[in-house]
Amino acid sequence: MQDLDISFRSMLLEAVAQPLASNADSKVLLLSCIDYRYPQRITETMEAEGHSGRYYHLAMAGASHAGNQTAHSGVWHRTLFDHLAFAVNDANVAGVVIIDHLDCKAFHLYEGVPVGDLDAERRRHEEIANTLVREIVSTFPTLAGNVKVLLLPKESKPDTIAEG
Repeated sequence: MQDLDISFRSMLLEAVAQPLASNADSKVLLLSCIDYRYPQRITETMEAEGHSGRYYHLAMAGASHAGNQTAHSGVWHRTLFDHLAFAVNDANVAGVVIIDHLDCKAFHLYEGVPVGDLDAERRRHEEIANTLVREIVSTFPTLAGNVKVLLLPKESKPDTIAEG
């Protein structure tokens, strides 16, 4: 678990570095799954690195899954994009980091990924993530180059799976 925490910390810090460096008032929006393994790690990392007050944290089931327009009659998608509009237009958000994880119940229930098929789940995360990154950057061009989706494996090093 300690290796996962070190890898997660370094990947998160790398993902937020550029948008937070844009100016002293810039912030990032962190979108994570509601899985409670991650909020504490996120908060501990951001606070330990002196980023208190420089980020917003939104948790939605499946993280990037919330951006799937066809899921849930588009309600989760609208909710996510309403939050993004506020964050970008009114709250100095210069970047978005989406934190997905494998073995995600939302991807099993709503994206049709069989439980235990990590390869199929990874492919579906990548499809959803790439589509979402393109849509975010298209909708909010000021975020170009500062949108990342991280995929946390079950218990190993996270990977960046999409950027925009």
